[in-house]
Amino acid sequence: MEEIIESLARTIIAGSGGTQSSGTKKATPEHVKGVAAWFKAVLDHDLAAHERASLSHLVNRRLFKTRDGKLGLGPQAMRPGDSITALRGSDLPVILRPYEQEFRFIGFSYVNGLMYGETVPALQAAGVEERVFIVR
Repeated sequence: MEEIIESLARTIIAGSGGTQSSGTKKATPEHVKGVAAWFKAVLDHDLAAHERASLSHLVNRRLFKTRDGKLGLGPQAMRPGDSITALRGSDLPVILRPYEQEFRFIGFSYVNGLMYGETVPALQAAGVEERVFIVR
């Protein structure tokens, strides 16, 4: 259960520990543990309504689980059949929807285990080959 709570905590904060001048920085283990403790309190109904409202950054976002069990946070518009992929030049995995011979960009996502340089090695390890997408 602890591993699930930690994975949810990482997903809820999209793996971010805040920002720095060079962009978003990866959450420290201490930050994740703090959020996990907060998340447990939410599950146990120990927080006041105004504290639960701090989840407002989840508006128009959707929690999802990949086929291989990774948790993610993506756009509300995503649906089954959409693809999660890495695009050159993007720091975040993106959600694409097949449309005729092309793809439609649905939005950016956070996928626990596919962030901060983990995406390409994970795709290569899974035997996924590089592909060209036409995105509209």
